[in-house]
Amino acid sequence: MKSQPKSPFAQLNLPLQDPAPIALPAGKGQELIQALIELLLSAASAPAAAEGGNDESQADR
Repeated sequence: MKSQPKSPFAQLNLPLQDPAPIALPAGKGQELIQALIELLLSAASAPAAAEGGNDESQADR
């Protein structure tokens, strides 16, 4: 028996696991929070792409 060819649009679903919490050295938690805030702010203020910046229409392809 031949198996069906895989669709190029097949989705791989991986189980989500609850990892054990990571112990951070003293003072590193605040540094991590500040870096995350800076990253989010820079991503939010980044200009959209010249082609419209909306990739959602290509999600079906």
